[in-house]
Amino acid sequence: MAITRPGIGKASSSHKSRGELLQEVAQLEWRAAKLNQRSTLLQSALDAMQDGLAVFDANLQLVGWNRLFLELVDLPTTTVEAGISALDLTRHYGRRGFYGAVDTEAHAREIFESLSAAHRPKRSQLQLPDGRTVEIRRSNLADGGYLSVYSDITDTTRIQQALAEQTGRLERVEGLLTNAIDSLPDGFQLFDSNDRLLLVNKAYLENQPDGVAPAPLGVRFADILEERVRSGVVLQAEGDPEGYIDDRLEAHR
Repeated sequence: MAITRPGIGKASSSHKSRGELLQEVAQLEWRAAKLNQRSTLLQSALDAMQDGLAVFDANLQLVGWNRLFLELVDLPTTTVEAGISALDLTRHYGRRGFYGAVDTEAHAREIFESLSAAHRPKRSQLQLPDGRTVEIRRSNLADGGYLSVYSDITDTTRIQQALAEQTGRLERVEGLLTNAIDSLPDGFQLFDSNDRLLLVNKAYLENQPDGVAPAPLGVRFADILEERVRSGVVLQAEGDPEGYIDDRLEAHR
């Protein structure tokens, strides 16, 4: 730092001595060193996180990021720098094929305009050419900028897709089973391992005794039997209802 010397004669009270200036310089250097140390520690903490982070200012320019962000979006450390526009980043994503077969420039500008809007999208996804899926979650900042969190959700997405496919197969099988059971001419009841009513067919519902409602699903067989005996619709139970219930429960087991 260049230091201006005071003129010859008694130093003016408005000027600082060389010693005072050197002391201020030392203090500034100390503060700069502390800030640099804190910045290094903060960057190390950000780089250790499990998600990619990118901070954009109110002008939609990149002002901060961590290592995983660069890795997830395939940005070389030698090309990224503070001040790069979100528009340039979306162009990069398009050139890398993250948006699929689209007009890169038009799609990049469309996304940039959505990020410029008052209500920017909270979530979006990137489909990387290697099959990975990256989710972007955005949070607005007080100064008009926003924080983007980039997460590799490939495993979660694959599990969800597998579950959806399995659910679809089970629903198709259940539909076929239900149709087959409904085609039976006689009433049909299916109980689970806890002896609770799981499934009935149309014939069962249509052939209930007068004044007796069908048993709701989830009710135990013993409760259904006892209710029917008490209602008097089971003629075989007349005279010895308890004995009839015991015999039916034994046979049911």
